Amino acid sequence: MKFIITLLMSMGFICNTTLKAQCELSINTPTDVVYVKENGSGSGTSWDDALNGRLLAKYIQEKAQDKTVIYVAEGVYYPYNEGCDDASGDIRDYSFNLDKAITMYGGYPDTLTKTNLSVRDIRKFVTRLSGEIQNPDIVTDNSYHVVIIGKDKSPHLNGFYISDGYADISSSGDKGDKINGGGILDLGGDNANVLLSYLVIENNAAEYGGGAYFKDNLATILTNVAFRNNLTTIGFGGAAIFTWGDFGLISSEISSNKNGAAIVSWGGDMSLRNTTVSSNEKEGIYVNPQSSVKVRLIGSTVANNKGIGVKMQNPWDEPYKVTINLDNSLLVNNNNDPDNNSSNNLNLGNGNPIDTLHLRYSIVGNLKYDKDTNDPTSLTVLTSLDNLDDNGGFTKTHALVNDCDNPAINSGDPDLFADNPLNNYDQRGVERNQPYPCIGAYDGVILSGCNNPTNIENPSDSEIQIEKISGFLHIQSTNENPLLKVEIYNLQGQLLKEQYLSGINTSIDISSISQQNMLIIKFETSKEKQVIKL
Repeated sequence: MKFIITLLMSMGFICNTTLKAQCELSINTPTDVVYVKENGSGSGTSWDDALNGRLLAKYIQEKAQDKTVIYVAEGVYYPYNEGCDDASGDIRDYSFNLDKAITMYGGYPDTLTKTNLSVRDIRKFVTRLSGEIQNPDIVTDNSYHVVIIGKDKSPHLNGFYISDGYADISSSGDKGDKINGGGILDLGGDNANVLLSYLVIENNAAEYGGGAYFKDNLATILTNVAFRNNLTTIGFGGAAIFTWGDFGLISSEISSNKNGAAIVSWGGDMSLRNTTVSSNEKEGIYVNPQSSVKVRLIGSTVANNKGIGVKMQNPWDEPYKVTINLDNSLLVNNNNDPDNNSSNNLNLGNGNPIDTLHLRYSIVGNLKYDKDTNDPTSLTVLTSLDNLDDNGGFTKTHALVNDCDNPAINSGDPDLFADNPLNNYDQRGVERNQPYPCIGAYDGVILSGCNNPTNIENPSDSEIQIEKISGFLHIQSTNENPLLKVEIYNLQGQLLKEQYLSGINTSIDISSISQQNMLIIKFETSKEKQVIKL
């Protein structure tokens, strides 16, 4: 009997020791670089000595410092862990509280034993931060926010899935931020520069900002982030995103979000670059500014949303200044309109007038805009898209149907894509067609059996004269503007020859490419750019 009692006591000691290792931070846990595994048992100095996942939230809160880097292996991580964390208060208040300028990377296999970061694969080795801290069959007992970004803090979060936050509360009175940002609550600040990249934010809910809520930040930049299947519980609070501050999406995807407009902006400047907003239950983007705002879409696609694609409305009487720019962007097939009328894709509302409106090389429903905002072309053939799908890259896109009559193909302006961070690539990271890219977030379409790219003309009043004689192009600028550069392409968009120039006339040897049936010549002078076919 004494042996049995001793054995049981020994087993209890082992269990308590194991639990202690999972629930208490070691004095040896580093503050500069730390490694975490779901079932780790060490102090975090390496993958072999990885910190236990139950300690991740506690480590961030108690030991991490500005510039700490945290590497996290695949698995599911919770901000509250029963048996480790204090349960005397409202445990729904537990979050991953990023109140420092730390950097966190997920997407590593849990089999790593050495620091080999090249094996990272975010989609294969899913690293999930989850607010599912209690009964998995009840969403209303989840964490209010999975991640909180502290005021005036500038963390970098990269390579995670963020899910199961529920920012809603049934009590009366001041609910504070407990109704904002189920996935991410960003508390903003004048000095906050938040960087979020390679994230999937899904299955979260809130009154305002089901996926994420951003207060008045200096700048919030999201790159390669997908918001999927998030929910606003009140019908107008931003199913995916609610934002008050300056805000930018790059190469991102906002899809299948429910019960309200996918993106709601009440202030600050908003830009979408190489981004797809698709298949959401109501509006794609809803702007109801409570201050002066600028909205810009570059190389983006807003399509197949059940509400209006982009809706602007301001019922207040304040004289706010509103600027809208659509460049190389595609707003089509929104609001369940089979005729694709432009007003169902872009609706400027009945509030304050738009101070400045620029639509360049964009398609809005059945209208196509080139250089002149006020003089669109009515389309007889509408833009044709494939279903939203994984077409390469981290986020999903709508491929353009490869059809010679598709008005979005080879109809854009390459100069609008040349600036950083676009650098002439589409949402997937595929190089855009030259000399004319496609309109929208998806490019790289190679037409075959077609006559000409849709945007290329031979203007009769061209100020550049060109003649092809005996394997040479003879070029002269008739308006005394010096020629700077000539690029020569075939009809598939392949660059055949590029030459930098000076002066108002030149001759270029094209004997090696003169067998091409037709060439596309792009000229650049000191004052203009022009494309013709030859």
